[in-house]
Amino acid sequence: MKQWISLELRRTRLAPWLRGTVLLAGVALCFWYLMAFLPRMDPTDPDGALFSSYPFLIGINDTVCTAMFGILGAALGARVVVAEYRGSQALLLFSYPVPRRQILCAKLLLTAGYTAAAMFVSGLAVQGVFFGTAALFPICAAPPTAGDLGLALLALACCSLLAGLTAVPAVWVGLRRRSGAAAVVASVVLVCLLCQLLPLTYGRPALLAGCLFFFAVPAALAAADLIHTIESMEV
Repeated sequence: MKQWISLELRRTRLAPWLRGTVLLAGVALCFWYLMAFLPRMDPTDPDGALFSSYPFLIGINDTVCTAMFGILGAALGARVVVAEYRGSQALLLFSYPVPRRQILCAKLLLTAGYTAAAMFVSGLAVQGVFFGTAALFPICAAPPTAGDLGLALLALACCSLLAGLTAVPAVWVGLRRRSGAAAVVASVVLVCLLCQLLPLTYGRPALLAGCLFFFAVPAALAAADLIHTIESMEV
């Protein structure tokens, strides 16, 4: 499996996706500061204390990042999976002297793995900058504590996995419809649903883990059906 993932990495130009990751990280950092400075823009706002709460800031920013990277992952899946199982490219893939499922699994792991890793690494950088400045300057009501940093790391890890998992059902829809655009549209629908659920988990790691499990089930079912579809596909 490692050699097929390595082959997919060589065949796929990751430069555009890396640039997209950097762009999304910049948007996320700006969003962090915007949310933190909202109470200063209107000190009379009764909701100002909420925006000064680190669990709320962590939750709302991870929600936005999960949505952005989930769509990015679906776009990558549309390129790596959907586009390559259409037309003459599918004939080339099926000519390899290896089980079809191995190639597909490598593509799915690349899609979900890159999405999760990109969000986690960029999120670490963004949170490092934000919490570093928050510790030096009074951005919020109080400097971040060790508990806040631990919650931020745990939430980021779970939401990164959620973003990666979201890409798999989106790819399933795209391959069923034979359309990369359908995969992206499906990811938008999925992240909209996810953005309705994640606010319930702010500051509640157990609920966040439950949400992760909730999305892992359809992702596993979608991956299993994709494998069945590819193995039974006529060429």
